[in-house]
Amino acid sequence: MRGLLAALIVVLPLGVARADERAAETAMAQARRAAGLQATVPDALLTQIAAQIAQDNAARRTLDHRDGQGRDLQTRLGLYPYRAVAENLAMGTPDGAVVVTLWLDSPPHRANLLNAEVTRHGLARMRSADGQDYWALVLAAPR
Repeated sequence: MRGLLAALIVVLPLGVARADERAAETAMAQARRAAGLQATVPDALLTQIAAQIAQDNAARRTLDHRDGQGRDLQTRLGLYPYRAVAENLAMGTPDGAVVVTLWLDSPPHRANLLNAEVTRHGLARMRSADGQDYWALVLAAPR
């Protein structure tokens, strides 16, 4: 069944997806700098974790911090060497800058984004078969 759900995901053209993700990363960096923080840097493993939950949410057409197997972020990260982890999710807009604005307008999401302890991020956007965009941001600091 999981394979069938994954097959329903529409893969975005790489250039389109990356442009939207770059817009989100730019907006995140600006928000952190405005708060007196350094920008986080992309992390390949965190990006993979973000892509997995974005894809899972798009496949299930839901917005949930637990994946289809019931695993939360801490469980999905497993034994990877991170601390101070946080996750922001969003759906609905393809515009990365808009997604960051939505997170900044939500106190818990803002706190995650502006957490002084986090230094790295993984960001992903997936589109469901019905055209809905699903975003995931995983923030962390290495141990």
